[in-house]
Amino acid sequence: MNHERENICDKTMNEITIQTKKRKLKNMKSYKYLTLICFQLLFSCSKSSDALFSLLEADETGINFNNFVEEDAENNVLNYGYFYNGGGVAAGDFNNDGYIDVFNAGTAYNGKKANLSFLIWNSVSLEFEEKNLLNTKIDFIGAPYKVTPVYLNDDNYVDLVIHGHADEGRENTNEPVSLCLSDGKGGYDLVKLELEPKYLSDMFTHESGDVADINNDGRPDLFVVANSHSYIFWGIASYPYFTNVNFAHFASDTKNYTSNNSFGESVSILNGSFSCRLLDLNKDGMRELFVAGQSENTILINKGNGRYVSNAAIKIPFPQNNMNIFDVAD
Repeated sequence: MNHERENICDKTMNEITIQTKKRKLKNMKSYKYLTLICFQLLFSCSKSSDALFSLLEADETGINFNNFVEEDAENNVLNYGYFYNGGGVAAGDFNNDGYIDVFNAGTAYNGKKANLSFLIWNSVSLEFEEKNLLNTKIDFIGAPYKVTPVYLNDDNYVDLVIHGHADEGRENTNEPVSLCLSDGKGGYDLVKLELEPKYLSDMFTHESGDVADINNDGRPDLFVVANSHSYIFWGIASYPYFTNVNFAHFASDTKNYTSNNSFGESVSILNGSFSCRLLDLNKDGMRELFVAGQSENTILINKGNGRYVSNAAIKIPFPQNNMNIFDVAD
């Protein structure tokens, strides 16, 4: 069956090549659509043995999860643009047994929709077991958008940075970044970080964030995007592991807010930021800021020690369908 499929795909690609040689493309738009078709054919014609991932059934993984979203006249994607986004999920060895576990941060819309939980791998039964490793046994923390696993307190257990969002079904529910810190004994303590000035957190909802060593001092730093405001909180060796001392504040509105990149320079080009990644895109050993915005995407080049300036920015064309589905892989 695969052999027949490959022959059909090869024949189709040859026909496209012949037709392309016979005709002159009228404009670049035609060329763009033809290129898109070719790429789609190439990907659809790849052999199944080349697949990086395989679909596994619930009885093989021990995870039986249905992301069921209940819609009604009030709660739907027309009233809430993030309706299908889901919540933060992260993987890591949370009980230090050498096996990878899963953390689900839960979610909310106009109240609780899903609890947080740890799915711990049982190497004997070969399935995940749902547990609550928080010492307070709290099972709901709102509507986190993203979770980043990271080592913070040197106890050899994975810690978590939970990037808060808000319950969009209710007003004034902005959630700060939270830390889920291992106690070194198999339990976790939940700590909320209130880092930016309160007048900013009251007005601008956290959208997402990322954690990585930005200034190359060996400690993870915290980057937070909050629509028209973005922040860098520098990593420190002791609790709470991130500080707002000399923090970077990128404000798009420099008339009403002070924008300072921690080096005394104003950076005002990040507007309507909703997602981000910290990646070494140019392979110089330093992390760039890749920010997805409402009207455009932006790469800020790291000029050294976590210094980002407006004239070292690259603008990425925004999708024509006005749906900015964003992700970047290293």
